[in-house]
Formats: sequence, C-alpha cells, structure tokens
Amino acid sequence: MAEVFSRPTRAPWLTADGWWKLTTAGPLLWAPAGARRWRETGWLICGDQLWHGQADVQPQEAVDDVLRLLLLGSWQQDDERLERRAADARRRRAALRIPHPSKRCACCGKKFTPKRTDAKCCSGKCRAKLSRQRPAVTEPAAAAVEPAVVVRRKAPSPAMRKVAAEMLRGFAASQREDADSNGPETAATCRSEATQAELAAMKLEHPRQSWEVTGAPPSMLEWWAEGAEGEAEGLLGEGSIGDTFKGPPTEAEAKEAKALLAKAKAYRACAEWLMG
Repeated sequence: MAEVFSRPTRAPWLTADGWWKLTTAGPLLWAPAGARRWRETGWLICGDQLWHGQADVQPQEAVDDVLRLLLLGSWQQDDERLERRAADARRRRAALRIPHPSKRCACCGKKFTPKRTDAKCCSGKCRAKLSRQRPAVTEPAAAAVEPAVVVRRKAPSPAMRKVAAEMLRGFAASQREDADSNGPETAATCRSEATQAELAAMKLEHPRQSWEVTGAPPSMLEWWAEGAEGEAEGLLGEGSIGDTFKGPPTEAEAKEAKALLAKAKAYRACAEWLMG
C-alpha cells in the first residue's frame, strides 16, 4: 500500500514498455505495443491508496516504479489536454476570422487571398523582388531640418563641486540667520538668496538633474574666487606691506596659498558650469 499523489484519468498513455490505462474501478491495465487486449497488472488504485492484490507487501522499488508510472501518465495527459484546448482555440479563431477579398499580386500577377488588407504580394519572394524593381528616387529630397545641437559643458570634478556646494550651503545658512534678525523686506531678500544658494548647491551635488539655477549663486562663486586669489597673492607676494617688509613666504603660507588657489579654481569652474 502506498499513497498516490497524482492520479491519471481513464485515457491511456504510452511509455517505452507499452500502453497503460487506469479504469474507473481502479485496476491498472497494461498492453504491449500492437496488442489488442488489455492485461491486468495486479495493481489497484483505491481512492488515494495504491494496492497490490497478489501479495500483502511489495518491494519498495516496485512501488516507486508504479508511482513514477502514474505520475508520468498524469503529465502526458495534462500535455495532451492543453494541446487539445489550444487546437480548439485555433479552430475557433479561424472560424471567426473574416476572409479578405482576393487580389492580384503586384509582382507576378497571381491571384491570392491576402491575410492582411494592405498586402500587395502573394509571397515574401515576390515582395523582395518588387522592392528591388522599384526605381531609385532621383528628385532631391526635402531639406531635412537639422536638429539643434545642444552642447553641454562637462561638469567639474566631484571634489570641486563639493567645495563649492559647502560654501553655498554655508552662505545660505548665514542668510537665513540674517533673515530672522532683520525686517520683513530684508528678510524676504535674505530668504530668496538662501533658497537660490541651496538650489545651486543641490545642482552641484546632483549634476544629472535638470534643475535651472538662476540668480546670484554663479556671481557669488566668481566673487569668492577673486577673493581667494587675492588672499593667495598676499601670502605669496614679497615687498613692503604698510610699514613692514614681507619676505619670502614660509612653508605654511605657501601651503595655505595653494589651498586658496585650489578653492578659487573650484569656485570659478562651478560658476562657469552653472551659467552654461
């Protein structure tokens, strides 16, 4: 006795050993290929149980073979059922299809029934032959409108954009603090400049976004660049400053001037990119 998980229907199925059939009463029948009569196998399907009438206990291998045979029969019957349903659907679609009127082939002149209303040739061979026989177009084609070429300036490096964005965000924070401590008119101007600076900083942090930056942020970056360059020149220059004489720059001053020049370069590159 063993459980049957997939029970076939009464339709016979074919394997390498012959034909198999499960009757309504439950016996499993077998017939070799070419035979005219079914033969009993001794196996009985009762509900969801598998029994053998000649012995109380059957080897596990024999039980597994029968279960595998029943599972294979169930799969074959499912495939055949799906194929029958697909064939029925194809027949129904063919019966509902409206036939198109016959026409002459534009290449060979043969009469044919097209599958589409705009068909001109009876076959793919005639369609290819007709396309080769068409004369070449000698008239000048209408002047095509050239698409506008949009030249996008390459974005500065991430390090440059980070320096400029931090400066803009710091400026926006200071403008919002000033807005809280001034009158209504001055506060509105400060908040507007802070919003423009934050938008420019977001554009620098996300260069692929199509945000439009308007207002004073590019001009402020240019102004900061000029200020950084002026500070660097003051650190690197030699000569008299007021009543004192400044000698060659020290190592720390040269390092600070180099950082200021790098900031000025970043500010100017980001300003040009925002304006472009």
